[in-house]
Order: sequence, then structure tokens, then C-alpha cells
Amino acid sequence: MTLLAPMSAIVALGLALPTLVAFYLLRLRRRPVRVSSTMFWEQATRDLQVNVPLRWLRPSLLLLLHVLILLLLVGALGRPAVMGESAARSSVFVVIDRTASMSATDAGGQRSRFEAAVERARELTGELLSGLGAPSVTLIALGHDARVITPPTRSRAEIGRALDSLEPTDQPGRLGVALALVESLIETGTDEAVLERAPLVVVLSDGSSAMGSALSLAGAQVRFERVGPAPDGGRDNVGIVGLGASRDGADPTLVRVFVALQSVRPERTATTLEISVDGETLQRRPVVIEAAGEQPAGATSTAELRLARGGVVRVRIGRDDALASDNGAQLVIRAPTKPTVLVVAPDASPDRFLRDVLEELDLGSLRVVAPEDYARFLTGDMSAIDLVVLDRAGSPAPGIASLSFGVPLPGLVERASEAGAERVVSWKRADPVLRDVSLDTLIVDRQRVLTPDPSASGVRSEALATATGGGLIWRTEATGVERIGVAFALNRSNWGLQLSFPIFVANAVESLSGTGSGDDAVHFRTGEPAQVTLPGARGALRLSGPTDLEVEIPATHRGSEPINLGVLERAGVYRIENAPGGAVCVNLLDPHESLIASPGTIEIGGREIEPRGRGEAPVPREIWHWLVLGAAVLLILEWGVYAWRMRV
Repeated sequence: MTLLAPMSAIVALGLALPTLVAFYLLRLRRRPVRVSSTMFWEQATRDLQVNVPLRWLRPSLLLLLHVLILLLLVGALGRPAVMGESAARSSVFVVIDRTASMSATDAGGQRSRFEAAVERARELTGELLSGLGAPSVTLIALGHDARVITPPTRSRAEIGRALDSLEPTDQPGRLGVALALVESLIETGTDEAVLERAPLVVVLSDGSSAMGSALSLAGAQVRFERVGPAPDGGRDNVGIVGLGASRDGADPTLVRVFVALQSVRPERTATTLEISVDGETLQRRPVVIEAAGEQPAGATSTAELRLARGGVVRVRIGRDDALASDNGAQLVIRAPTKPTVLVVAPDASPDRFLRDVLEELDLGSLRVVAPEDYARFLTGDMSAIDLVVLDRAGSPAPGIASLSFGVPLPGLVERASEAGAERVVSWKRADPVLRDVSLDTLIVDRQRVLTPDPSASGVRSEALATATGGGLIWRTEATGVERIGVAFALNRSNWGLQLSFPIFVANAVESLSGTGSGDDAVHFRTGEPAQVTLPGARGALRLSGPTDLEVEIPATHRGSEPINLGVLERAGVYRIENAPGGAVCVNLLDPHESLIASPGTIEIGGREIEPRGRGEAPVPREIWHWLVLGAAVLLILEWGVYAWRMRV
């Protein structure tokens, strides 16, 4: 505790205390009066004998009470204050950084920076909410995005529960996102009386997320409390900042894995890389990284694996350091499968343009059958077939995707076109099936068009290309099976002669079979939305891994579309419980977070802000109003006692 105006208290005490003592030292001076006899004034005589001008003070509860009241009032004049956050603020916003670098364990012992930040948040909010006129406190958590974890409150219990539930993340983040949220909260405030007093924004962070904070937060004071080592302190971290894999074009069983490493250690580091597939270790490779200087040091490594199947490839550094989330990375490598296509055509003779295109595609197998042979296929096991192509004959097979030309699709009905010749007037260029496909010059002879069947239930249909008379190319989906239907036969159009036709067939085969060309390896970063493709999935996906979650699949979802899982907070492998073998790999892979930097200052709105430690230059909080209140209570007590004693 301190006095902000000690001289005022000293002067007041020097004047008031002697005055009070004088009142108790000086006795009453009576006026002399002549009387005829003293027989009736013996008591007054005795009082006069002891009524000397001065005498020693006698212990008195009344004197003690008056001295106490005096000291309280004099103390109030001295403006006493305790060292803490000023309660003169209307509101305080506490930003808690929980990005990946905050999980570094260099904040003292085995405690992470995030744990130190949460502990400091408890102490800070305790100081803020103690005393009269406490401000409202809003807690904001910063990760990939910023979110309010407690609305403006003065409840310590509510803040305590929010801090107990707060968890760190493996996400990168930027402080500007949190400041933008604070700015919006300040601007939407409706209490003008409250907003007259400048709010305080306290940032509890190691400072590594403060890059690019352009907001100035005019009208608010921003204070940075660094959680982490000193800027010139040694850092011990080697992390994986890049990962990739691909199959060899000539030998699909050969997989090459590429790894990029980064070190901030001031000395040369020798370590190992352990590479495993589905938990089975296949290789251990040595790697040496030079000493880091002003810039971090880096190294790369390439490993070759024999992998004829798909699986989860995991790479891990063989050492422990300050940050664990960048010591491992993983990806899903796809199996080297190629689509198996069955073509149904009259007399087993498909259109020559269609056959030429299919033969040029890189397929696992291509088989052409007549309608009568196809009927026998339908009664047998068709699990080995990825796609059925219907050319003017047959009907879609249950449970298998299909591409058809001149064959009706379930959920659609044919009707005669009134036009003599059909031209495409519009098509969905952004659709994966029509990617790089131009239909400007497509002409179709008098033909039937397809329209949705109102009586069909459970079938969703979408026109991809429309002519003057109706839809020419459609996509339908039912029970997780997707189909593409072309309303006309190729021999009734000029499409086979155009470059757009082979592009369309290749896109359709890739989209419908689910085994077309694409990236061999799939993984996501913690700062981007993760996705998974599961044809036929319905209801909800249950994922288990670093965190367990459940994702609802929209009712409008098409089987070939990826399912959006959102931005996942923790890095690792997420297994899909209701899809055997399904996995999603999420990695940090962020060079900036792997620096685990703790800068000396942060820049906000072009202004450098020096960090403040928890014991440095605290803000005094005045408590003089408590002393005035205490003096008033004692005065009321004295008046009550006096009134009671003087009652008649």
C-alpha cells in the first residue's frame, strides 16, 4: 500500500491531531457568581477544586473513537492506494495466446508458456475484481481465430471456470485477429457512461503471434505481458516444417518421402528421423543441422519406401525439445489403384469416340459387354467394378456409379424436345465434371431431354448443362451413389469431334470412380480446414485422436464431395471410427511457430509496445473511499451511543 498524496495527510494530521488533544486537555472554565450561602453548592465547590486548566489525558473510549475517526479522514486525504490494476477503468479485455508456440516448456520447470499465461490471468483478474468499482472483464482466447470465452463479467467464479476449461492448440495465429475482435466489442458498446473511461487490453503472450498487427485500438490502452524467456535467452527446438510424399510414375510401389527441418539451437545438432507406416517402423535416417545464427538453420531429407498399399506415413524426430507439436508429422498415402470400368453397348460396340477416349485413360481394366451379358453381371458380384459406362443400352447398376449416354437415369424422365436442333445455352463451368470443358459449339440433333421426376423420392438431381429445350447433362445422387447422365447419344451430336469430349470423359471417370488422378499424399495444417471424402457416408462422422469430435454430414451432401471437418486445433492422426481405415492427418508445419520466439517488443498500429513483467510498475488502485466510509460508520455509531445515553 502507498499514499499518492502523503504531504496532504501529514499537514492534515499535524493540524487536526493537536486540536483534538487540546479539546481533551483543556477543562471547562466556569464564570464566577456571588451567592448568599454555599450550603447548597458543596458539589459545585468540589467540582471547582478539580477544574484546573490542564491535566493529563485519561484513557477514554470516546477519545479512542475520535482519534480513529480522525486518522481515517486524514488517511483519505493522503489518497491511499494498493498496487494493482486501476479500478477507474470501465472494462478490461484479457487476450490469452494459445497458439502452438505457447506450448513450449521453457516458462520455468516443465510448465508450458500457456500454463504460465493462464496462471497470470487468474492473478490479474483477481486484482481487477477486488475492491469497489471493479471493471468488467472479458476473456478472449487466441488461436487460428479469436473467440470470446467469457462475456463482460465481474464474477470470479465464471472467469475461473472459463480458465479451467481453456486448452492450448497446435495452431498458428496472429494477434491482429484478437485485436480486431476487441475493437468490434468496443465499438458495439452501448453504455456511453462506461465507454467514457478508456478500456485496457492486456495481452498475455510470448509475442510470436504479434506480427502484422495493424490495428491501433484508438482510445484503449494496450499492455503486453510477455510469457516466455528473455529475447536473448537460449532456445532449444528442432521442428519439422515441411512434409510431402509421392509415388513414382514408372513404379507405383515406390514412395518418396520429403522432409524439411528447422533448428533454432545455437549449436550443431545431430538427430535421427524415424519413418513408420501404420505404426510399423520402416526406416531410421540420421540428419545433421548446422548451428542457427540470426536466422534459423535448416536441413532436408528424402527417404524411399516400398509401399504397395496405402496407409498413414509418420515421420518423427528422435529427440525431445521445448516444443513437442512440431517433432512429428504424418500424411495419408493413397494406394496405387486404378479404376475398373465396365462399358455396356449394343452388340458390345460402343461409340468409337467413347471407346478411343476410354482406351487412352490410365485404367485398371476396361471391359465392354452387350446388354444380355450385362444382365448376368447384375446378378453376380460387381464389387470389383468402380464405374459402369452405359452407351445407349442397359440401366444403372445398384450401388455403383455410372456414366450414361442416351440412357435414362433414376429420378429423371424423358420428354421430347420441341427444337429441331439443340444448342447448349449454359453450363456449370465450376463443376469438377465440366472443368476445362467448353460446350459453345456442341450441337445435338432433335432429341429427348431429361427433367426431374416429381414422383421420385430420395433422389437429388442437378442440371450441369442446359439447352433451349431442357437439361442435356445431369448429375443425380441417391443412397450415396452418384451418376452422370447425358441425355443424347453421341452419334446424334458433333461432340465426339471436339476437344472438350475427352476432357469431359476423363473428368467424369475421375470424379465418379474416386480413384482418378490426384495427390498421392493427403494431409492438412492446423490452420486450414480439414476434409475427407467418404462416398456413401450419412449421418455423422465420429473421429478419435488428439481430440475426439463428431461432425454432422449435411443432408444435401453428394457422395463424391469432400466432407468439411473444420479447422482442427491439435496436430496428429484422427481415425474415423465409423469408416474402417479412414484417417485424417493434421500437422503444424509452420516455420514461424517452430521459432518459439519471444521478442523484446511487439508492434501494434505502427507503435512498439514494451513488455511488462508481472512485478514491474504496477498501476495503483485508490482505496480512500473505503476510509471515508469507515469514518462515516464510526460517526454514526458515536451519534447513536450519545443519543442512547442522553435519552430521558
